[in-house]
Amino acid sequence: MRVLVAVACCAVLVKGGPDAEPARALPPIILPLEVLGDAGTTRELCFDAGSSIPATGPAHIEARIYGLEYEEMGEVELNRSAPIVLRDANVDLEKNPKAWGGIGGAYSTLDLKIPVPTDALVPGVNSLRFRFRKTDGFALGFRVLKANVVVGGTPLIKPEAFRQDDPNTWRAPLPSDGDIAAGKTLWESAPLTLSPLQPAPMKAKCADCHAADGYDLKYFNFSNLSIIERSKFHGLSEPQGKQIASYIRALQAPNPGRPWNPPYQPGPGIDSKPVQEWAAGAGIDWVLKDDTEMLKYMYPGGVPRPQDLKANRNQRETPVAVELPSWNQWLPRVHPVDGWGDGFKKTPQWQTYQEYRNNARFNGSSGEKVGTWREFQVARPGQPWPKDLEPLVSGQGDAAVEEKARILYSYQQWLLVKRWEIARRFELEGLGDVYSTEKISWNPFPSTLSAATTVSNPRTWGTHNAAFNVAPHMCKLPREKNNSIRRGNAAMWDYFSLSWYHLQLVLTDNHRSGDGATHWPYTVAFTASRGSKGGGFPLLRFFTFEKFREAYFNNFALKEGPARSMVPGGLYVISRKHPLSKGVFNDLPNAIYLPLVEAQLRSWLDDCKARHTRAEYAAALPEQFDGGKYATIRSHHLLSFPQQLFDALTEWKSLGLNSKLLHEAADYGKLLWPADAAAWDGLKL
Repeated sequence: MRVLVAVACCAVLVKGGPDAEPARALPPIILPLEVLGDAGTTRELCFDAGSSIPATGPAHIEARIYGLEYEEMGEVELNRSAPIVLRDANVDLEKNPKAWGGIGGAYSTLDLKIPVPTDALVPGVNSLRFRFRKTDGFALGFRVLKANVVVGGTPLIKPEAFRQDDPNTWRAPLPSDGDIAAGKTLWESAPLTLSPLQPAPMKAKCADCHAADGYDLKYFNFSNLSIIERSKFHGLSEPQGKQIASYIRALQAPNPGRPWNPPYQPGPGIDSKPVQEWAAGAGIDWVLKDDTEMLKYMYPGGVPRPQDLKANRNQRETPVAVELPSWNQWLPRVHPVDGWGDGFKKTPQWQTYQEYRNNARFNGSSGEKVGTWREFQVARPGQPWPKDLEPLVSGQGDAAVEEKARILYSYQQWLLVKRWEIARRFELEGLGDVYSTEKISWNPFPSTLSAATTVSNPRTWGTHNAAFNVAPHMCKLPREKNNSIRRGNAAMWDYFSLSWYHLQLVLTDNHRSGDGATHWPYTVAFTASRGSKGGGFPLLRFFTFEKFREAYFNNFALKEGPARSMVPGGLYVISRKHPLSKGVFNDLPNAIYLPLVEAQLRSWLDDCKARHTRAEYAAALPEQFDGGKYATIRSHHLLSFPQQLFDALTEWKSLGLNSKLLHEAADYGKLLWPADAAAWDGLKL
């Protein structure tokens, strides 16, 4: 077992009472503690609890830990007390992480409260140790981002005892030109093995799963220790790991990220930073503790108001309670060449990447860059994986199914990483103005050149499926179990479908191009995902619905596909009665829910009345009007606009919807569908 000491003070554990070590000045505690390496690797920090321990109140350890991939992966010890194994039963978790699987669930960074006996503490210097217990064949440890011991509500370690490790002070372990060159060669071509548990050879090299030049490890500030230990994990020696770490340190590249800060995590102020820092995200602290906290960021003062469809909601700066995937969750666990074999290198997907990764046109004008980027996006076949190599994923509960699911999921992760590599290497993310210059041609909608144009954003990926296709839903992974993602159950399938879809919205918000960049029905639908004990995202559903409406507020002809989502009935997706709401609004107090509904209903009525006449609606959508198959409030079909509107208004009336607004909406329903006049009038009684 290796014990790595965070501060050099704990060579001798102290005893309580008269033998207690006297108080003394301790070196700063450097965070994070990287508990990375072989099974048994331990990191220790020491703190001075003072001359006496508070006599009242329970004691617990508070720790923020990134990278607990499964239960019993780690343990913690306080002085000579028995080790506490980190499993759900032994810790207290916050609401959302608990709802979404706890340790090893959807959230990579967890704030834990770990009860400990008060008598484990001693006056003077105390020792707190974190230990990596075992690998699953993928993980090599975890990082402790924050730690403290709390007694009776009082933290014993003072804020001034901590210091954050500064990546800008890191140096190459082997700084000679020869070692750096050797590290580059190892990065590109060293033979690797799968893991200590399965030391079989891999076909992929370091550069295959990461950015080809290792740029991602520099950008997200993976430490020397993490690079060395991961090198050893895959069969290389410690000196070889040091050479690779030295090569990464020598790269000339921006380095604003950290491994635990999810790429592109939204938060206030992110647009004011250089576009080169966008991928670093706003930071883990901007993952909201509760979805309802979004309200104050969506509306000034937290008071809902009718949506101004001419304004752009900034999805990059609006924080959410969804923790987007961390960089480790972008990286494939199985490279396609190991999943499908050497045949993968003959596919259009592989060959397209090889063709474009060094394409000289990416060094041209902004227009040439965007054109080349678009070519790269559409050059591969439309299916989400190489069809001729697709392993069939069917059935549930089969270990072989899980491995096949991992291969499919990893393929999409690989493709996303390579897109990120090209987008960052050639600085393609800040070209939003160029994307606004084209008209929109719809497919499979009528092949007419729309009068609508895209609207620029200051930063964008300008592509509709980069992150979208990574969603387990799009990968067609089995939902209930054996889907290979974290705990492998339905909650993971739901959460990561949502998180990848929201990441797509952050990367490319459609530029008011309807379905041109994000397939909104999927994105809105998965905001209704719920964990095992609540944990839904109702405010995110409202926010996404507003982006959905915003995207279609453009000069589309009524018969064009995007405008169909704006016709009467569109509000049904924010109704509790909508089948795809799945109870997401049930826990939202009416004091929050009804003002949101009233604001959207007001905006929707104003827009629909101003946009088209009843005759125009009826001519464009005959199935919804005047004898069409969906044209009554009792069509008994999800696609019936009058039924959607009537059911939503009925529900909202029962909750206390503003009567004046209700009457106006009922009169509008009566205007559109006069055959059901009595029912619409009944809403006003």
